[in-house]
Amino acid sequence: MNRNLIRQKSFEKFGLPIRRLTDPMFAADQLPYTCSAAVLMSLQPILVTMSKNEAGRFDYSVPASTMLSEVPAAAACFAVRAPRSD
Repeated sequence: MNRNLIRQKSFEKFGLPIRRLTDPMFAADQLPYTCSAAVLMSLQPILVTMSKNEAGRFDYSVPASTMLSEVPAAAACFAVRAPRSD
């Protein structure tokens, strides 16, 4: 049996989508956004490690910091997805 067909069947068994090169994420106009996301996500663990003090602890509240970054992100998502009244 074809290797790709086996992979496709295993993905379908769990209800997972199969990414194809024709997906919008791989379109040429999305390339800067996809690359930016990859770079920023790769930098996250480095920046978190660099924000620790000499004792290896954080000088700030991690839950508060997370909330302060996630709330604007959620608001931006809702603003982009809000229905327009044209």
